[in-house]
Amino acid sequence: MAAGFLTFLAGESLLLSGNAAGLEASVPSYVGAISLWAAALILISAPNTFALWMQLTAFVAAALFFVSVGMMLWGAPCCRPRRHCLPPVTRSWC
Repeated sequence: MAAGFLTFLAGESLLLSGNAAGLEASVPSYVGAISLWAAALILISAPNTFALWMQLTAFVAAALFFVSVGMMLWGAPCCRPRRHCLPPVTRSWC
């Protein structure tokens, strides 16, 4: 389980190191960071120390992270700017 938390640390460090490069240039470090987060979720939730529902939730979250990584590796844009910051109901606050 400690290896999972160290993997989280490595992913967070990788993410923070890419922030100085700008939005488009930090995409590779973002992809690497979320793949490390997914691996960390699997490493942490694999032992039987947590309840089954918590382990399943972690595996689903890891799968979603891996799907995001795969989409970005196959060319899906990950950093599209939005026209509005919030849904239409709350646009008057932006």
